[in-house]
Amino acid sequence: MPATIEPKPVQRPRIPILLAGFTPAAQRRVARRADGWLAGQLPIPALTTVWQDIRAEAERAGRDPAAVRGVLGF
Repeated sequence: MPATIEPKPVQRPRIPILLAGFTPAAQRRVARRADGWLAGQLPIPALTTVWQDIRAEAERAGRDPAAVRGVLGF
C-alpha cells in the first residue's frame, strides 16, 4: 500500500540523516549510511578516536570522509 508523508521537507534532496553511537557497528553504520554523526559527551580523546575511526571506515566504504559531518551537543 503506497504511503505519503506530509508536509514535505524544505531541504533538498532530503533532510540530513544523523546517527549516534560509539560501538564499532555504530561507527560502520554512520560511515556507510549517514550524513553525520551525533557525538555524545565523551572526553575529547575518546571523541577524537571515534571520529577518526568513522572517517577511516567511510573511506573504506568508498565515501568521501569529508561528506560525513560531526555534530557535537553540550
